[in-house]
Amino acid sequence: MKKQFKKFKKAHILDSRFWILDSEKGFTLIEVIIYSGILAIFFAAILVFVSNILGSVDSVQERNEVLANQEFIERKLNWILHTASQIQIPVVGATSSELKVLLNDASTADFVLSGNILTLKLGAGNATPLNSLRTDVTNFSVSNTTTSPTQISISLDVKSVAYPKIISSSTFFYVLPK
Repeated sequence: MKKQFKKFKKAHILDSRFWILDSEKGFTLIEVIIYSGILAIFFAAILVFVSNILGSVDSVQERNEVLANQEFIERKLNWILHTASQIQIPVVGATSSELKVLLNDASTADFVLSGNILTLKLGAGNATPLNSLRTDVTNFSVSNTTTSPTQISISLDVKSVAYPKIISSSTFFYVLPK
């Protein structure tokens, strides 16, 4: 019976040694906390990087929207003024936020700044907004400087609604033929 006990005791000691060795193969709590912290910092950096990229894409889209609206308005002005025979508003020597021209076919075209929307009204038709809801026209100033030949200068500022720091400004001059 003593022999069996000794064998059992040796086996128990041997098993406990393996148990101790097996328990030393895992990570300690400190190591897990350190690795989790490093992983959290890494993911936070990736999140900031991705959000910066998405934010810059949005601002580029808004800048393109502002420039597209400004170009559209300038093309409409150019189209109307090339077919204009007379400037009715503003009168010579005056400045206005409205431009009313008499066209070659005796109809009129009105550009009017109402709030932050620039509208165009052809003849007796309805006024049509020229800028999108994503942009505001903050300045539409028309100066009629001389009569022979008729010269006007137009200042136009278009601003993004979502990103107020994105503003496009232009001033251009037109001379109407006699």
